[in-house]
Amino acid sequence: MLPRLKVVGNEIQDESGNQVVLYGVNAIDPAWMEKYYHHWDATYFEKMKEWGVKIVRIPVHFPAYRWFEETQPGSYIRLLEQGIEWAARNGIYSVIDFHAIGYPPTGEWQSYGEDPNWGQIYQFTPEELKEFWRRIAQEFAHDARIAFYDLFNEPAKDLPNGQNTALDAWLEWRNMAEELIDIIREYDPQRLFLVGGLQFSYDLRYARDFPVRREGVVYSTHTYPWSMMPGDWHANWDTAFGMVSQYVPVIVGEVGFDPDAPDEGMRGTPESFGIPLLDGYLKPRNIGWIAWNFGPEWPPCLVADWNWTPTVAGSFFRERMRGD
Repeated sequence: MLPRLKVVGNEIQDESGNQVVLYGVNAIDPAWMEKYYHHWDATYFEKMKEWGVKIVRIPVHFPAYRWFEETQPGSYIRLLEQGIEWAARNGIYSVIDFHAIGYPPTGEWQSYGEDPNWGQIYQFTPEELKEFWRRIAQEFAHDARIAFYDLFNEPAKDLPNGQNTALDAWLEWRNMAEELIDIIREYDPQRLFLVGGLQFSYDLRYARDFPVRREGVVYSTHTYPWSMMPGDWHANWDTAFGMVSQYVPVIVGEVGFDPDAPDEGMRGTPESFGIPLLDGYLKPRNIGWIAWNFGPEWPPCLVADWNWTPTVAGSFFRERMRGD
């Protein structure tokens, strides 16, 4: 059995009060794994264990969840239960992530192309977000196999740019996060949460002075090579999450890179991005991380094929998870 985690000060701790720094990977949404890739199975999580994974973040795209539940009620919940159990058998905590991009207070969502079965993958409404978490809280109440509920993948106001990092935008999102937490805690009072920052979950600058006013909150930043690009359109690591990590618990909920990425914002190497971030910045601050993505389909990828051949990034993250 996995020990229940808790939040004390700016630390994640185990039941004995020891600080826990979690390292792991993001999975592929069970809907895609079940319908398209056919690898939602015990082997997937056994491979994670071989890599030294301690936490897996399971992204749930609401349109896919809705399609499965309407087609066969209970089917998506069963997929989640399977994954959470396979992870736990391998000593891995799970995170359930409402995986949309947009601004929860208004229901603004990022258009990202259509899946032939479930349509726009990031589409949601505020009411659907609330009902999703109510259902999840009822299904998985008191389940210590789950470390966190990640309330919303990437908050971003004023899409498609999404660069609004004003205090009023944070306060609107913070207030809604509190509402979601209250809904969940009607059924699951001990649950811990991840709350992402603005600017696609990158910028947490307000979390110290204007924190979420609920217990058990860890703040999540998503950090990719674009965060090192020159320009005043984004904060540096200190401003975005480093300084606040002295006062509130922070985890990097997504991190990744690819030397050959067509998108300059994802293009990086161990030397240019991975080592400075993980070894030089996160490790001295005891900030854990969850690498994107454990599969060969959703870039930046950690494996090159379904034989689990590591990519350049995969080798880098695997070495650090295993302590090689």
